[in-house]
Parts: sequence; C-alpha cells; structure tokens
Amino acid sequence: MKKRSPEPGEPLTICTMPDLKELNGAEPEHQHVVDHGIIQAKNGKWQLWACLRGVKVGRLLYGWEGDSLDSGNWRHAGVKMRANADFDENISSTGVEQIGAPFFIKEKGVYYCFYHSDGIRVAQSSDGILYERLTPNTTSIPGGRDVMILKHDELFYSYATTSTLAGESFVESAVSSDLVSWSESTIVSRGGKGGCGVVDSESPFVVFVDGYFYLFRTSSISLKTVVYRSEDPLAFGIDDDSKFVAELDMKILELFEDKGQWYTTHISEDFQSVCLSKIDWKRK
Repeated sequence: MKKRSPEPGEPLTICTMPDLKELNGAEPEHQHVVDHGIIQAKNGKWQLWACLRGVKVGRLLYGWEGDSLDSGNWRHAGVKMRANADFDENISSTGVEQIGAPFFIKEKGVYYCFYHSDGIRVAQSSDGILYERLTPNTTSIPGGRDVMILKHDELFYSYATTSTLAGESFVESAVSSDLVSWSESTIVSRGGKGGCGVVDSESPFVVFVDGYFYLFRTSSISLKTVVYRSEDPLAFGIDDDSKFVAELDMKILELFEDKGQWYTTHISEDFQSVCLSKIDWKRK
C-alpha cells in the first residue's frame, strides 16, 4: 500500500483579530493570533480558542464560535482565560501575563483544555464551552509549551515543545492511560529539515492515518511546517530526515476529522486570523 501525504486545500478565514478595547496592545501590527485549539461543544457549535500575543497585558486566550465548519467569520466570544496568580500561573513582577496554546480533548463525556502558563496546565468542562481550572491545575505532562494529546489504542500520547538554554529545541512525548499519570518523557523529534534552533519545534501536532503517525512541526524562523511520518508514535527522527514526507507553507496547524473529512486550522500569513482548509491525504 502506498503511504499518504497531506495536501491542504484552499483556506477559508473563520476567525479574525478582535477589538480588545482597553486590552489592545500599543502596536496593532504586533498583536498576533498564534497557537489555538478547536472542538465541537455539546450543543453542536464549534469552539475555537487562540492565544493572542502582543496585547496590553502580554498574552491571553480569546474565543470564537461557529455554527458549522464551512461558515466564515465565526462569532467573537470574548476573552476566555488570562493567567491567574491564584493558580501560580505566569505573571511577571511587572504584571506581564503569559498563557498560551490551548488544546481540547473530550474523554468519557468530559471536555479538557490543556494549555501552558509556567508549566502545562488543565481546565475542564461539562459542555465544551465553560471551563474551570482544576485544583491543582498543573499536570505531570513533560514539556515547556504547546502541548497536544493523541488518543490511540486506549493510550494517550502527549507532544510538547521544549527549548533549552543552549538555544536548541525538540518535541518530547509521554504516555498515559488516564490523562492523569504520565510516563517519563522521550524526545521524538529534533533537527532535520525543520531546524534545531530554539523556536524550530513549535506547535507539534500528531494524527494517525491509515497505519501511520504524522507529526506536524512549525518553525518560527521559516514560518513553514515540516511533516514526518512514522509507524511508531514515539520516533519521528532525531537529527534525521528519513521519515520526512512534506513541507507546508503554513504555520501553527491543528488537525481534526469530522464526518470522514480531514481539516486543518492554521494561522494567516499576517497573523491576524485563523484559516480552515480541507486536507486530502494523497498516496505517494
């Protein structure tokens, strides 16, 4: 059987930069939409949260809502989460808030939102719309930021970005059977065509298609995404491109399947919106 390679279709803009009024940053061109997460809530409506950077307080999580995937210009749903000192989240001595990269997963009727703010953290919801932080809200998932979780064969695999003081970065993974207790981490991807600099392993995302795991990894230098394909969810290549399958002129991707069709959400070239594209898995 020939292996598959992802080919995104034409982008549809679904979410646009909001007017945050008193929370707007001083330089609008540097106020960006970046890492984001998407899920269909219990009421059937789609929810998308994204990290907005360059706002007055630093970074925050903002939300939009859509009735369907093919409807553009989703409704603005307001600020969803800011770093909270009561949970020891990342707020500097000068009041700069750091929070980012929401990722949603539904398990046994419960919706979870994983994000980072001085460690990987978690909130949960019964309806997929209103989330409450857990106490404690830190998890034992390893990695500095940009966590996502793949469920496969009743196990959960986390993928997160870690950057080192030496100026390198990599994607690391851990395994869990319950989303609570996690194994020791292992480095699953580093270097290669995607680069090995401090921001070359951003926004990792893994999906399973036709017997293969696909890792999507963005470089904040090239603003491109490299794709690796492996039969092992814990091995995509360490300074090795033998599993490389594609490079996409897209950044910060989230992938999901709905009614048999694969989609990706990704960030526009000017960082001012979130776009949606269908994905065709071509055989090659």
